[in-house]
Amino acid sequence: MFRRGTKIGVLRKSRGQTLVLMALGMLVFMGFVALSVDGGMILSTRRRAQAAADSAALAAAYARIRNENWQQRAWDVARDNGFDAAQGDVIQVTCETSTGAPCPPTWNYDEEYIRVAITAGRQTAFAQLFTSEELKTTVEAVARVRLNKRPLFGTDAFVALAPHGQGGLSGGIKLNSNSMVIIHNGGMFSNSDDSDKSIWGLATSRVYLDSGQAMKAVGGMSLSHVIVNGTDMSCDLDTSSLPGTLPEGCVPNMSQMPFPPTTYLNQRVPAMPSAPACTEHVSRINMNGGTLGSPGGHDVICVDGDVDLDGVDIKGHVTLVITKQDADVYLDSDMDIDYLDIFMHDGQVKFKAGCDIHADHMHVYSDGDADINILGNTKVKIEDTLFYLMDGHVDWNGNAEAKFCGPPKTDPHGFGGLTMYMVHYSGSPDLHIHGNTDNWIAGTVLAPYATVVYNGNSNNVYSAVSCHGISDPAGYPSQVISYSIKFNGNTYTKVDFNPDLIFTADAPVVEMLK
Repeated sequence: MFRRGTKIGVLRKSRGQTLVLMALGMLVFMGFVALSVDGGMILSTRRRAQAAADSAALAAAYARIRNENWQQRAWDVARDNGFDAAQGDVIQVTCETSTGAPCPPTWNYDEEYIRVAITAGRQTAFAQLFTSEELKTTVEAVARVRLNKRPLFGTDAFVALAPHGQGGLSGGIKLNSNSMVIIHNGGMFSNSDDSDKSIWGLATSRVYLDSGQAMKAVGGMSLSHVIVNGTDMSCDLDTSSLPGTLPEGCVPNMSQMPFPPTTYLNQRVPAMPSAPACTEHVSRINMNGGTLGSPGGHDVICVDGDVDLDGVDIKGHVTLVITKQDADVYLDSDMDIDYLDIFMHDGQVKFKAGCDIHADHMHVYSDGDADINILGNTKVKIEDTLFYLMDGHVDWNGNAEAKFCGPPKTDPHGFGGLTMYMVHYSGSPDLHIHGNTDNWIAGTVLAPYATVVYNGNSNNVYSAVSCHGISDPAGYPSQVISYSIKFNGNTYTKVDFNPDLIFTADAPVVEMLK
């Protein structure tokens, strides 16, 4: 009896232990299920919160450079992505400069960091059986706003801004018979929407490009010979026949840029500086020989009439402020110029025939219709050149020898590399690049309403161009941006797109850092 009863008690005890173990196992299993389900929910919430924070930080950064309400923009984007303070989410939007200080009310072009942090809590499916607290996750995104210097209109050495017209006629780019253009490190772009001749080259014209560069146009192209890295191909592409297989160096059907590009240029090219205060007033200047100015000094001479300098050396820094309408500045004979600035309205700056002038620095600013004229048989070499003409133009005789380097990158007014800026000029003659003698322009020629013409029988190729201690052996380093461009017959033009010597403008850049 004793042994039998003992067995029954053991069985009952074993059954009780099994039930306890099964209950504990069920709890453990439920815990794993809760961890799996709720963990997945939290991971999904975290991924969505991170995407929302990234989008909000980028949106706030772009609003910041537009001087809009960048904080409100971040909150709006976070809400649109499912995260809002109204449902208990915490959204923090802050901005600090590179020194760690809070950002000023409006962006002043410094480097700034915009941070968006989102703390999101979501009610779980199973964990609430064990705790009443929401499980929370916190994410952060950081966008940086800064200025970065970039060439105008990308890496294209030749840019024609006309929105319509056949190449070389009423817009676009044209290469006449036997013209040859060699471009290193850059390409061409025509903004004209002409269906087949936005860029137009006659049968014997040729364009040489490096690998990775291209002829680009809003419309179509008609060029028989585009040589990319030694491979000769045809760019005979009518936009009505696209899409199709395109040769490497031919890119038609590009997006069109707005014309006129006034807003784009005003945001990137500094405004014309104001003339400094006068230290001397005269009715006119007429000098033959001698010197004007003094080494180490800065003379600001206001002139109510013409200036005629014949064989006069300019020492130190001389600023001529021409106060009379239609007054002219004449430069003649042999002249050596240290540093000359000219502020004027209308009239002209004329390099007379047969003169031989060397200038370390010469800037001409005209807020009216002043022109730069270089007559025949002259020699002009300016190491730091800027012709900033509101309504005027630049023209020189084919027998002249003219060499222009743009301002250095350290130019105090931000004009580094901008050699000529014809702001509004549209007329005849337009800008003619002559090559009968040793002529070249290093830097950016910006003439958005003018036609630039490379005249025939020219040889625009040089063994080396040196400006500001930078030597460029690959051609003359320039970028030409105009309404339309024409290469006349028998031209031979070799250009190197060198950012060290052309104008690079400050443009805002937004980057995600975190």
